[in-house]
Amino acid sequence: MTRRQVIRLAAIAVGVVLVVVAALIVPMWIDVLVPAWFKRRFRIGLLQAILGLQFAVLLVAPPVCMIATVLLVRARRRTANAPRAARVVVLCLSCLVGLTLMEAGAARWYVVNRRYPDLPTELADPPGGAPGSRQRTLEILVIGESSGLGIPYDRWLSVAAIVGWQLDRVLPGTRCHINMRAVGGSNLERMHKLLVNQRTRPDCVLIYCGHNEYQARFPWAREVPYYRDALPDEPFMKRFETLCTHTYLGLAIVHALDMQRLGDPPKPAITRALVDVPAFTPAEDREVVENYSGRLEAIVSYCERIRALPIVIVPAGNDGAFEPNRSVVRPETPRDERERFARDFREARRIERDDPERSEVLYRSLLDRQPGFAEAHFRLGRLRVLAGDWPDAQSHLVQARDLDAMPQRCTTPLQDGCRRVGKRHDCVLVDGPAIFKSLTPDGTLDDRLFHDAHHPSFRGYVALAQDIVNQLAERRTFGWPERVPAPRIDPVECARQFGIEASQWTAVCQYEAEWYRNEMFIRHDPSGRRERSRQLSDAARRIEEGAAAEDSGTPGLGCRPDLSRPALGPDGSPL
Repeated sequence: MTRRQVIRLAAIAVGVVLVVVAALIVPMWIDVLVPAWFKRRFRIGLLQAILGLQFAVLLVAPPVCMIATVLLVRARRRTANAPRAARVVVLCLSCLVGLTLMEAGAARWYVVNRRYPDLPTELADPPGGAPGSRQRTLEILVIGESSGLGIPYDRWLSVAAIVGWQLDRVLPGTRCHINMRAVGGSNLERMHKLLVNQRTRPDCVLIYCGHNEYQARFPWAREVPYYRDALPDEPFMKRFETLCTHTYLGLAIVHALDMQRLGDPPKPAITRALVDVPAFTPAEDREVVENYSGRLEAIVSYCERIRALPIVIVPAGNDGAFEPNRSVVRPETPRDERERFARDFREARRIERDDPERSEVLYRSLLDRQPGFAEAHFRLGRLRVLAGDWPDAQSHLVQARDLDAMPQRCTTPLQDGCRRVGKRHDCVLVDGPAIFKSLTPDGTLDDRLFHDAHHPSFRGYVALAQDIVNQLAERRTFGWPERVPAPRIDPVECARQFGIEASQWTAVCQYEAEWYRNEMFIRHDPSGRRERSRQLSDAARRIEEGAAAEDSGTPGLGCRPDLSRPALGPDGSPL
């Protein structure tokens, strides 16, 4: 081998090493240095380019291929060569064949994505849980969303952690292990697929999921055609994406685009109208409910097959103090009536504080005209809270939550799906709404029990854990000793056990203040959420200055918050 050949081989080897090193290091540096918003916008642009390329191939390749084929045939009849026409035919056919294969792959993806996963049934016992071992390990598998994690307390505790703490005290020789698989922002479909990776057999599976079934599928800015007289004023790219969903490949790309847009924060400006449009169609709404109920049924049935006790928590939300994101009127309502309805609503809203009785009359007349307008139900429900008419207030507040055209809280159809599954199976059903209603004298679910739209307060998490412990004791599950009652969980002792002190209460307030800042502009009026964010920031400052969490000025905070009075606005009026 000559010297030149040796140098060439060494250069090639060095080049290969540099390429490998760059492939390993450059992505990490890009991930660190490039902002998340830029990467998201780049991925969206790339997907839109692929979508446009697909459409261009479908539109251009067939006629060009036909023309080139005609030219090629004519040339052959004249015993002449047409290399350019032959190349064009080969190129067009290659593009169409490739597109056909991609379409077949996308169709396969569509079928597999909708199919329920095959979950493993041959599972190993958890460490220390084998028969005959002295120390018994009780594994609690947690699947669900951010509430399953325990947010905003997830760095210190969760419902499962509180239950495990109590079981360790009651069951001799038992050590509870929390297998936390919940993911913030997740929905039940994702959790169902995640169980494919389960390798050990849990003793019980805690399922806490239901608030993200819509917002994990539909971006906050998504709109669907709704009003019959509305002209199509969507951007060109949006109409183009809708057109492309008629193919499986286009459907897969648009789905990927929606998943990327889920992370887009709203612009810091009012972009929504009072009389809004839905974020999904009625068919998509039905699909969400059916998918949730079906997958919950499948997960609970799977738990029974692997001899794990299912614990299903019916998610409760902040009905009384969290406004609906979008409100709509009937689709046949003409534009001038929609504008008149909006003016009448603003008038009722303007006089709420000075003349609540007149405002209530106006809200009721508005609901007579448009019974499905969520914002009117919410405002009327708050006025009924002030008047002390709890049953009527709760009726309107629940309707406001269920009629929200971009819901962030578990709706009644999803809650009822949990209850139906609980009745059909031998499981521990924790009815969150019923539990929270029992904690307040008026039964209103508001900021006393939730820090935001759906994350429970510390007192709320303790109440859910208490109900689970009560049911486990009643069933004598996991060898619960006879004549040993369910222990009462003392909130102060619980806070001490998990290290919840002044710095933790401050962190909770800061987290929730940021949460409300992020959620301001997904609705037409950000003032209520802006005020709530300011209130939480002030509470964090007061706690840092030495005030107790219960005296910080924000409802629901602390080990023993005052649950006797409804949580209203800072001046005592509805938010």
